[in-house]
Amino acid sequence: MELLSILTPKIGKDRVIQVEKEQKFDIISDYLRICRNDTDAQHLFEVMMTTLEEGIGVYQLREQRAWRELFFPTVWLAYIIRLPITVLQRAGIRPSDKLVTDIYGRLIQAGTLILIVLLSIKLGVTIPWERLITYFVK
Repeated sequence: MELLSILTPKIGKDRVIQVEKEQKFDIISDYLRICRNDTDAQHLFEVMMTTLEEGIGVYQLREQRAWRELFFPTVWLAYIIRLPITVLQRAGIRPSDKLVTDIYGRLIQAGTLILIVLLSIKLGVTIPWERLITYFVK
């Protein structure tokens, strides 16, 4: 939103006077709808061009940053960690802090369990499944 000063004519007792009035406009989408006259057309054009140039600069900076982020493993890891919350938000659920903590807690537990199992298999540890099952069934 841009604050513009627009000159509007006002009829006095014996003459027409110009009154400066400030209005808020979205300079890009409301460009053709803003009432203009010859005196403020140049100012309106300059404001619009400045806004467009700033937007282009922001876009170019974001494009450079996005290209660098493509090769950072930490960005990939952050995306993977944030994935469950993104899925919940896309499903229309606004996750609370407790829900987020529970989800990440369960993910960390599952990841730790998988890591322990993989390390034990790699080290050649055998798991006595029969004894474990009979122990937990009792």
